[in-house]
Amino acid sequence: MKKILFCFPPLSFLSENYYFRTQQMIDSLKKDFQIEFLKPLSSTGRARDRRFTLKKVILFCFKIPCYLTSLRQADFLVIYPTLLWYFWLPAGKLFRKKIILDHFTTRLFPTEFTNAPAFTQKILSLVDKFVYCRIDLVVTHSQTMKREIINFYQTHKNKVLVIPSLVDLKLFNPQKYSFSKIKRLKKKYSLPLDKKILLYHGRFHLFHGLDILNKTARLSLKKGRNYAFVFLGGKRKNKNNTYFIAPIEFKKLPEVLALTDLWLGRFSPKKQASRALSSCLLQAMAMSRPVITYASPESKSLIEQGIDGFLVKNLTPESVLAQIDKIINDQSLLIKVGQAARQKIKNQFPLKKWQIVNQRIKRLLN
Repeated sequence: MKKILFCFPPLSFLSENYYFRTQQMIDSLKKDFQIEFLKPLSSTGRARDRRFTLKKVILFCFKIPCYLTSLRQADFLVIYPTLLWYFWLPAGKLFRKKIILDHFTTRLFPTEFTNAPAFTQKILSLVDKFVYCRIDLVVTHSQTMKREIINFYQTHKNKVLVIPSLVDLKLFNPQKYSFSKIKRLKKKYSLPLDKKILLYHGRFHLFHGLDILNKTARLSLKKGRNYAFVFLGGKRKNKNNTYFIAPIEFKKLPEVLALTDLWLGRFSPKKQASRALSSCLLQAMAMSRPVITYASPESKSLIEQGIDGFLVKNLTPESVLAQIDKIINDQSLLIKVGQAARQKIKNQFPLKKWQIVNQRIKRLLN
């Protein structure tokens, strides 16, 4: 059986496990290949230590002989868009290995959207173009990202494969949650029983448009709406109509989605947001939650307005609140849209689509 070596696969921000998309890829590939991992280094002894430190550099240098031994014994390498690809890629090509890049981020190159000086970013992006053309297969998460990768790196379109963040429909199953269970969950997470629950879950990046959601919450309070704006992953204290749930493990995410009346997505025109097909959006739809999000290119390609979700074109608190007000009390509409959303996820985003990657890797062997 051929061996695939995962080189420092990304870890979840909420646990010691791998990032859920990475774990999906691993679970699929291990059906057909032998799998080995080189785990990310830690200078503190904790797996989720992501800081760049001198101690990590020294540890890495000491482990290079071990890494090279693992590289020699593998048939494929799976690498990620971090600065470490400057090591993994030349080392892999030295031993004539096939290299797969899981380009799971919205950055075209590792230093994009960082505070690195513009001159440094320019130099590194030129180096990255040289690196990228040596990769045998790129797996990315959206059609927009694929187009930008092809244009930026001048790589062949057949080298870039789009696999969105697929959904485990057994885990994200709304039928597991009865009315009484949802009521208990609201008490568990200290949420009000007499308010409509509007949930945001995802990273707390500026480009996710959290400023719009915060302003919408304040406008809602001012207008006397009976809404609870809930932010999953926040560590702030509850205030007025804004509630925060501390970070939870991925496997507990469906129960938070189950208690939601309406799911709120990203409201940002920034480049990072426009490149992504939100995994959080797909998870909410899989739980039959009606969703409202900004009409970004990827969202517009997925959602049919009023059929399986709702899109907001104007990035203002007034526009977001107006869309919420329009639908929040129409229970039959919300149920109908939620059911259609789950059906779309069933049809287009099942986990079995990871088998496409297995097939492409088998073709690379030939």
